[in-house]
Amino acid sequence: SSDHAPGRRLLALFLLALVLRLGASVLLGPLVEPDSFTYDNLARNLLAGRGYTDSRSFGLLDATMVVPPAYPAFLAVIFATFGDGLMPAIVVQQVLGALVVLLAYGIAARLFGPGVALATGLVLAVHPSLIFYGDSVMTESLFTFLFAASICLIVRGISRDSKRHMVVAGLVLGLAILCRASMQLYVAVLPVVLVAALGNLRRALKCSVAVLIPALIPLGAWASWNQRNHHF
Repeated sequence: SSDHAPGRRLLALFLLALVLRLGASVLLGPLVEPDSFTYDNLARNLLAGRGYTDSRSFGLLDATMVVPPAYPAFLAVIFATFGDGLMPAIVVQQVLGALVVLLAYGIAARLFGPGVALATGLVLAVHPSLIFYGDSVMTESLFTFLFAASICLIVRGISRDSKRHMVVAGLVLGLAILCRASMQLYVAVLPVVLVAALGNLRRALKCSVAVLIPALIPLGAWASWNQRNHHF
């Protein structure tokens, strides 16, 4: 029936995205970039109980000064759960990539309708760059999932006037920034985007505060750690 059409559409998009991503991973195996070794080293030190430490600095810049901890911690959890091979991490990343398709569908459906949502989902499901990002031992897959989840929660929170959604969106956004530090700029951009989208300055500022204050919790913890360990 038509009542079940959106669910079937979401399932089809998820399976399409997942099959393509896992197929690429089986064919190519984990793709390792130069930065992948740093992430792997930080993750293994966490797993070994040595804390967030860099044992590959070679007397140069300590990676923990510039690499935020979300992705190494993500790898450490996967290593602890499935063993220390990279393939389980890649499989998890590809599942997250397939979930991003669903999140994007949900955002587009709420903002633009089911037709645009389906087109968005199809494009993201088959996009080669997104498939290969998931196969790389890099931050892109985890970051994209967290960022998409935060946007989805913000959109849902606005439509339902739900503070709970906004608070969770902020926490997830903070984790996304701890995955890619350059996203700190988004903190400044978000209020502007919300003003433009809502057309109501007071409501936009209220929503921005509801998101950004929780986002400061993980960011504040990271800043405190940096201050204690690197004095900046």
